[in-house]
Amino acid sequence: MDRLLTTIISCLCAGFIFGQAAMINEINHVANDPNGHGIEVVAAAGEDLTGWTLLIYTADGLLDQLIDLSNAVVPNQSNGHGTIWYDVVQNDGGNGAALVDPTGGVTQFLSYGTNTIVAATNGAAAGNTAVPMISLTGILAQTGSSYNLGGFSWVTTATSSPGSINTDQIFMLLMESDETVVDIKAPGKASVYPNPFVDTINVRFEPATGSLGALSLFDANGRRCQVQTIPVGAISATVKLKKDLPAGTYILRLDTERESWSKVITH
Repeated sequence: MDRLLTTIISCLCAGFIFGQAAMINEINHVANDPNGHGIEVVAAAGEDLTGWTLLIYTADGLLDQLIDLSNAVVPNQSNGHGTIWYDVVQNDGGNGAALVDPTGGVTQFLSYGTNTIVAATNGAAAGNTAVPMISLTGILAQTGSSYNLGGFSWVTTATSSPGSINTDQIFMLLMESDETVVDIKAPGKASVYPNPFVDTINVRFEPATGSLGALSLFDANGRRCQVQTIPVGAISATVKLKKDLPAGTYILRLDTERESWSKVITH
């Protein structure tokens, strides 16, 4: 993804999304083709969005559009998550977008473009002020790697991916056991050495990684100690461990869009 500017607002600051069933995943308010204007919602695969609504506000805080997300079932596009794209009439200068759950709760309220100050005066978001999002290109997307919807960050980009997982966005799989190979798409293998390790771990991928990945080290309590990005087509990686890493049992785990595996290692 061609990143022009990483926003200073994280996904945590841009809405109350930990434990949330759905979130806004991409916004395109400036497109050469007006039909490219829209907003993408991401959720767990199979999630029924009946009762969810997407509210579009003008810069002066007036409700301009109400989009009913009912009867939309989220597809499985990446490790149990998927996206749905909604065409939205947008001002090039920007709007506000509020995602509202079936109980009427506002789970996200974002403003974007040059008109980034939106205080809603009517509709479900009335009384709320939107979190401003920086956008130089008119396209905002969630990126990074995470096990849940709360672990991604917003960036501004020149490339839109309506209705599909964003470039540089990886939904990782939770571990089901200490050693597991999980992926119906293309389970991979890896050689990890030395084991036990001292301060460096070498990994050889078999075959080479087919998509962008995240290589994480977890302790025995499931806490992630460190993580590094693995590029597309990698055949090997070297993990340099933190100097203060205590002795014990660890789990090295790779997650990509196509595969997920983990290895038990000791220090």
